[in-house]
Amino acid sequence: YNQNFKIIDPRITPIANFELTIKLCELITKCNKFKILKKGANETTKSILNGTAEVVILAADADPLEIINHIPLSCESNVN
Repeated sequence: YNQNFKIIDPRITPIANFELTIKLCELITKCNKFKILKKGANETTKSILNGTAEVVILAADADPLEIINHIPLSCESNVN
């Protein structure tokens, strides 16, 4: 695990702690092996709107932040 951290926008909360970050990286690696991982804001938004997204993980270093601002709201509005 690379511990070189980029300065993160203070508007981004909550941020996963180190242990959770390691577990999320392992989960992402496993999902990627099965080719079920969606990458990027556009694919994520489509999955949310289609109702196929089960877990959404947002990167804290997205630049500009406005690219992913709509995703949490989309998740909340599409909860079954």
